[in-house]
Amino acid sequence: MIKKHISLVLVFIAIVILIHNVISNLSLYTAPYDYGYHAGRYSDSQYTKSSAGRYIIPDEELYAYAGYYYIKGGEVSRVNFENPPLGKYAIGLSILLFGNPLVIYPLYVILYLIATYFLGIIIFQNKLVSSLAVLLLVIDPYIHQALKFSMLDFPCGLFFLTGLIFYLKAKKYWHYALAFLFFGISFATKFFPFLIIALLCLFIYQCLKRRKKMKYFLAALPVFVLAYLLSYLEYFSRNNLLDFIRYQWWVLHWRMGNPRVLGNAFRTIFTGSFKPWWPTTETIHSYTDEWSLFVPFLCAMTMTSIFFFWRNKFFRYFYLFIWIYFVYINVGTEGGLKYLAPFYGLFAVISSATIIKIVEIVKFRLFRLKM
Repeated sequence: MIKKHISLVLVFIAIVILIHNVISNLSLYTAPYDYGYHAGRYSDSQYTKSSAGRYIIPDEELYAYAGYYYIKGGEVSRVNFENPPLGKYAIGLSILLFGNPLVIYPLYVILYLIATYFLGIIIFQNKLVSSLAVLLLVIDPYIHQALKFSMLDFPCGLFFLTGLIFYLKAKKYWHYALAFLFFGISFATKFFPFLIIALLCLFIYQCLKRRKKMKYFLAALPVFVLAYLLSYLEYFSRNNLLDFIRYQWWVLHWRMGNPRVLGNAFRTIFTGSFKPWWPTTETIHSYTDEWSLFVPFLCAMTMTSIFFFWRNKFFRYFYLFIWIYFVYINVGTEGGLKYLAPFYGLFAVISSATIIKIVEIVKFRLFRLKM
């Protein structure tokens, strides 16, 4: 009963903090979006004129411009072709309905927190773990960035975590179908190759632990493909499937040229600094604004959690999956903090469970000393 009350208090505090953060950013949600202004900047930027462009526009400006361009009937293969269009369509819809690209983002954050809560329930069957995980996310400055910038990382993570929830609870075909629907939506939101690796991990887990339901897993795979294809309806209105396959192959080859900086992700996680991946003669390191001590704390808690939950066979699979993920972002990306977003909720859940476990161990040992 006491734990239940503590859980309610933690959730209440998280809600209050979240409301305060949203209210603090109201000016961002009410500022009108000037499409003409951003179109002019885009037409004279690094995306159209390379180094000759007058403007260096950031990702959040690019996604907002692309989203509204799509919503107004623009071709998805012309602007920001390197990312799937679904997440940008949502941003464009936000601009169309509310005149602002960020209005949708408080909803994304709320749903991300809800997904994190249920993930904690599924993995640890403990509401206190889930409630603490939500609070850890809400007070983390890294999450605050999701309220301020029209990025694709947290929406991508929200849909993947939602799919993971349906997968972990799956008993019937429709559970698997919903899981792969959200996996497909996630992949259609942002180009993030690790999502394919994650699906491969789930396939291996299915073979090892759920072999009897493999038919459901395989039968649901087309739902993943369909969800991804539907995000390109505009493209299919002008081209056929063969053209699409060629286009995707070309995009994949283009993305293979993306910069990679070995070990940069760990550097960014634990120090907040990173080695620039763009051409530069400077030897200094850059620093990321969204970094705080919460980032290395949650990642360190996640990395050391195995010492506290080794006996939990189900958890071992999660732990192995997480280390595959850490290896990927350190080897296969330039190492920005944005790559943490898809699984940051999972890190918060594991960190929360680890913190509670440590507290229980300390309390037990103190009790033994008193005896």
